[in-house]
Amino acid sequence: MSSTDSVNDNHHPTFYFLDAPVVFQIFPGGVPGVLYRLHPGVLGIRSPFFATLFSLPRGPAALPNVRSEGASDDNPIQLPITLEQQDFDNLLCYIYLGPSPHPKTYEFLISLLKMSAFFQINDGIAHVVQQFEVQGNVLDAGLQFELARLYRIDEWIEPSFEKLVKLPFTKLTAELMSQMGNAAFSQLLKTKGEIEKVRRKFTFNAPPVCTHPECDNPPRCMASWTCEWYRSVPKRIHHPKEECFITLAGFLMQLSKEDITDLCNGCRDRTITWIWGTGYGTKEMDLTKQAVEALMALQTHEPVRGTVRIENGRLIAY
Repeated sequence: MSSTDSVNDNHHPTFYFLDAPVVFQIFPGGVPGVLYRLHPGVLGIRSPFFATLFSLPRGPAALPNVRSEGASDDNPIQLPITLEQQDFDNLLCYIYLGPSPHPKTYEFLISLLKMSAFFQINDGIAHVVQQFEVQGNVLDAGLQFELARLYRIDEWIEPSFEKLVKLPFTKLTAELMSQMGNAAFSQLLKTKGEIEKVRRKFTFNAPPVCTHPECDNPPRCMASWTCEWYRSVPKRIHHPKEECFITLAGFLMQLSKEDITDLCNGCRDRTITWIWGTGYGTKEMDLTKQAVEALMALQTHEPVRGTVRIENGRLIAY
């Protein structure tokens, strides 16, 4: 039974259960907020934070304030002042109502991720990750990297960094630096610089034609290949429009399917195979993977967790 049966306006309209024994109060910014009446069994089985909270001694030897902490509206357990009511409501919506009924909006999921990390609810974190995977590419790359960094979602580091490294330098803003952190942003700049150097070197000189044994006119194939390279390859690799960006691997795969005037398919295929052998086709991916490995080494800090202590005779969650 929730507080819809209660006349107390300070009771939460949904999450004040009259059959629950523990009262919490939210203090956003230090200002007393609504009261929640919740079930220790429901919370403790999902969250080590709450399990620890409910395991603190409350017997005769405990301080009087601690003994009665959370037993009534007059002496509620105070939630951290950093928590916003909407975020805590979203967490309770997930815990009490389950993953099916709750909204799957972008805002709800990020809120749930933040609360699940704080209260150490691993299934909540896993649920958010799974929901974003189901919804597809809805997260901005910078935000996805930030969430991965803050909440130790290691599997998001690589896909978000791969998207970030393809951004033009004009989009590497101070806001993005704040999202990524100085070390990761520095790694991004370094990797982009190395990749740009590889791409410029790739297009600067036309590779030699590897003549196919059955080619009936090698000089013609050489001339056609060289002309086509200088005419179109730099434009395609260094196209100014972001939506036209293509990796060297993607370009080589495209080129292998194109008919080039006066160039036989045999010479084309042998030449492209030779280019793959030089390592250019995978160099961008190699540099990106090296950067991701360095970034994963930074993923050593635990996300921000809630903890509990006793201060001035009261239980303080923070």
